[in-house]
Amino acid sequence: MEIYPKIVVVVGPTASGKSDLALRLAQEFDGELICSDSMQVYRQMDIGTAKPTPDVQKIVPHHQLDLIDPDESYSAGKYARDASSIIEKVAARKRLPILVGGTGLYYRTLMYGISKIPSIPEKHRKKVTGWHSEHGTYYCWKELQKLDPEGAVRLHPNDTARILRSLEVVLSTGTTLAEFQQDKPFAEAKYSFHAVALEWERDVLYERINKRTLIMLESGWITEVEKLLTRYSPELKPLQAIGYREVIQHLQNKLEWGEMVEEIQKRTRQYAKRQMTWFRKENNIGWHKPDDIDGIFDKIKGVFVKTYSVDHQNYHIFKTGIGAKKQFVHFQWGKFDFRMSFIILINIKQDNPEKTISAKNGSKYLIEKFEVLYQNEWFEFIKPTAHGMQLEETLWHRNGQDYYVEFPKDLSSVALEICAEELELKVLQDVAA
Repeated sequence: MEIYPKIVVVVGPTASGKSDLALRLAQEFDGELICSDSMQVYRQMDIGTAKPTPDVQKIVPHHQLDLIDPDESYSAGKYARDASSIIEKVAARKRLPILVGGTGLYYRTLMYGISKIPSIPEKHRKKVTGWHSEHGTYYCWKELQKLDPEGAVRLHPNDTARILRSLEVVLSTGTTLAEFQQDKPFAEAKYSFHAVALEWERDVLYERINKRTLIMLESGWITEVEKLLTRYSPELKPLQAIGYREVIQHLQNKLEWGEMVEEIQKRTRQYAKRQMTWFRKENNIGWHKPDDIDGIFDKIKGVFVKTYSVDHQNYHIFKTGIGAKKQFVHFQWGKFDFRMSFIILINIKQDNPEKTISAKNGSKYLIEKFEVLYQNEWFEFIKPTAHGMQLEETLWHRNGQDYYVEFPKDLSSVALEICAEELELKVLQDVAA
């Protein structure tokens, strides 16, 4: 069976702070960001999609941005294939893949796959295009209301491409496009993951959306759209997206400034509500209050200690003939690989040497060796202890020489504490048996 990497997932509605949270996680856990936003794949569409700025992208690596031009297409299936390849490469570099974005379909397709929609018979395609040619987009939207009311509510009456696609699917299959998208071909997620989202009070989230709209307009959104219109038709699907359509209508003197602002804010709030509904239906997403950042970090620290391999041999050691087992453990904490060899002393009746960890059943761990993989070399602790080690400016040993290597402060006691918990749960069960 193929084993896939563990990943962190940061999802939720627009303007909820996903990008800032994901950036902090990447900095803390040596991660790389895989963006999951169907609008940020377009080049030249930066401000209106809230794309991370070039300066932010320099802080940690970002992937899945600026993939295509606005007149090109990019599917959820293509996203899943590309993102999977990136995740494997990030993990191979011993860095943490962090998926971040609000496009629920991208997330679901990557994690669970998506049901393949049958090909559309030509007669249904002609019927829909005939409706559009004769009566226009609004008429098609009204027809969609009859056949797929929920789908029609999610679409703007002028969203020609999506309306026609939804009509084709429901006419030819009897199943709505949303039902195909909600279906999960894989019962279990492809990746082992820890997913988080920030849960704002609705009024507060809506106020954040309103303020962010004004900031985006003040940051040059109008100019961005003007440049796009010198190269592309305003009827292109990406230019019908939230905000872009309203800015275009303003430039065409169809909307006053105030009307444009209100319409962008309203449509963005509606989109945020749909995102909340989508992600609420997803399993295994932990919703956190915006001020619970420490709680999010603690949860991820607990999840991303992974025991890779455990092996043991029976030994009779010491002059007293005490029974023991020798154990080898290889685990990962953040970007570091550790390996430990130790002896489990069973039912000790006397005082024990230093460097032992007491277990609840009276057994002891005598640590023989504790090493970390650093720059492709294994370094050994000079004096491993039972209750954590200070890894900041710590003495290491390699090939007869001593080294001082700096590591994050909170790697030390937390890593060993969780390692000890893992050993008590898993190793001692074996000892008792």
